[in-house]
Amino acid sequence: MKLPTADKEILHQLSTICGSDTGAQLTWLLYRYGFPTIVTAQVIACVMLSALRGYAAPAALVLWGVSFTLVTILRAGLYLYWRLSGRQRERYRFFTRLYAAGALAAGIAWASLLFFYHAGLPVYLQLFILVVLVGMPVAAMPTNSICPPVYYSFSVPILLALFYWSLFVVEELHVQFFLVAVTYSVILAIIARTYHRNLQQTLETRNANQQLMERLQQMAYYDPLTGLANRRWFRETAVRALERGRRHGSRVALLLLDLDNFKQVNDHYGHECGDRLLEEIAHRLTRCLRLTDTVVRTDGDLARIGGDELTILLEDIRTTDDARLVAERILSCLHQPVDLGEATLQPSASLGIALYPDHGDEFKQLMHHADRAMYRAKRSGKNRYAVYDGEEEETDRGIP
Repeated sequence: MKLPTADKEILHQLSTICGSDTGAQLTWLLYRYGFPTIVTAQVIACVMLSALRGYAAPAALVLWGVSFTLVTILRAGLYLYWRLSGRQRERYRFFTRLYAAGALAAGIAWASLLFFYHAGLPVYLQLFILVVLVGMPVAAMPTNSICPPVYYSFSVPILLALFYWSLFVVEELHVQFFLVAVTYSVILAIIARTYHRNLQQTLETRNANQQLMERLQQMAYYDPLTGLANRRWFRETAVRALERGRRHGSRVALLLLDLDNFKQVNDHYGHECGDRLLEEIAHRLTRCLRLTDTVVRTDGDLARIGGDELTILLEDIRTTDDARLVAERILSCLHQPVDLGEATLQPSASLGIALYPDHGDEFKQLMHHADRAMYRAKRSGKNRYAVYDGEEEETDRGIP
């Protein structure tokens, strides 16, 4: 089977359900593409029953037809069970074994066709049975070779039936037919193994590339210390938020936060202690924003854009008071003591607020105004926020 790289929906489902687990991906593809094979096999079985009518005992035909149909129903039920299961990734080995058991039952059902083969049949019916037996392992190979146990479970009973036919049923050229059957079986096994390896390598390469892309994206868009988004991602996120604000006529708040006296922490306790403080601040901010009523849409709405500077983006706010409330919660959350081992600190921050469209309609302009408001908060005593008012008369309020 060729991996359907052009089908983005299938690739998305494959990654979402199975992650980067190659074994789980193979099982998912087995079930995803196996069901049409099961239905097609039932159709061919019905054609075979129609062809053998009048040339085989009716009771034997009914028994074979009912048995084959039951196998099809069980395999279809297994497919439905797999579809409804919520643990396709964790239980992929279990589902592979079940599929192999169903394939074995189908292979035995096809092999039993040989019981209808006898010299009294018209030549075209003899050829029809042989063509079906020879062709079934090949027809099912694109699906069954995804997982070798499934291929062998289905093909071995049929190939054993061909061996039996070549040695005990055919009237002449026993050795020659047997050698051809053995050679055919070996070639099929080699092709199936190669097919499986190629698909497995394709999936492994794709998974490795996807993991590499994720690591590159992590490096390009995330701050390695705090795990927050970096300046680049925040800018892209903010620009998209402003575009949504223009379309829907909604307001967007940009909050710029700067830790107070962070340089003194680095100078007095060392950069390692300063890094641990930043990590704790990032953790507190993330937790605090999740507890607010304001929706933080993506990871890019909270970012570290500089040494001790962080930004928060709030969308769909109704009034300036909504942004004020979030700022108060943030400052209160950050002001709790932090135990860093070497010392227990009580951090504080100064926070500037600028709103779209009140204080600007472009990202750069809003950042500039939020920065001016933040420095006004610092000059007013720190541990407080300030809202840009457009006249260089920011209003500020301290957090006790």
